[in-house]
Amino acid sequence: MPAPGDPLQLRSYWSVVLPQRGRSGVDSPLGEAGPAGGLDGGQHRPDVVVGGVTDGGEPVDESVVEYRPGGRVVGQGDQEVLDLVLEPVGQAVGGMLQVGKAAGMELRAREVVAGLRERLASVQAAVQGLERPRVFALEWGDPPFNGGHWVPEMLQVAGAEALLACPGAPSVRVTWAQIAAAAPQIVVFMPCGYDLQAAVEEARRTLLARTELAGVEAIVAVDASAYCSRPGPRLVDGVEILAAALHPGQLPPPPAGTAVRLGPRPHQ
Repeated sequence: MPAPGDPLQLRSYWSVVLPQRGRSGVDSPLGEAGPAGGLDGGQHRPDVVVGGVTDGGEPVDESVVEYRPGGRVVGQGDQEVLDLVLEPVGQAVGGMLQVGKAAGMELRAREVVAGLRERLASVQAAVQGLERPRVFALEWGDPPFNGGHWVPEMLQVAGAEALLACPGAPSVRVTWAQIAAAAPQIVVFMPCGYDLQAAVEEARRTLLARTELAGVEAIVAVDASAYCSRPGPRLVDGVEILAAALHPGQLPPPPAGTAVRLGPRPHQ
């Protein structure tokens, strides 16, 4: 177990290959995912392995550590394994307490979590009484997928009515006809794994001219990779960014480089 102040080793175990833009045969917004390798040996062996279940639904590989879903066990190299299934935003924030405790930094984790919860409460207070726009979160565009897991709650806290949403459930494929029938005022484009520049380019290339979005007031492209796709502290940043982007003129604008509000048509 690391002592306070010791460096912590963090490593992403899964590598994700996103589908090519415009590919029509995609069955998941994550494309093809697979293990990137085992745990590093030698001098930099991790003390704690944090695993989580996302769209693919795959926990930490049993060939790497002794694993029981939903529990904490000791791996082959005496690593402690935390399997975090983090669906609601509040649960994702609370999961940081588990990580802090396992890393020997429980007090600091409690301070951080308290600050994050205060920020969420501040957003809720800021949007109270404002009109709640009808918003569809588009996590992938070709084919379209809705925003799953914690995204509907992010929109709700940010002062929106989430359309075609199933809170706590994985993202699912929807049709453009369903999106048009839901009649969103705003589409938040948050393609999984894309930063803001890539999301804006993809939105301009594939969304602005779609006839199904003719009645949409705006398309908001966000840096999904940083603020929406992964359960962690920056989900709170994501809620703040969404609130600002969805309520222009009523809340301060989102920080530069986090979101871009686009018109739904090339001539707008």
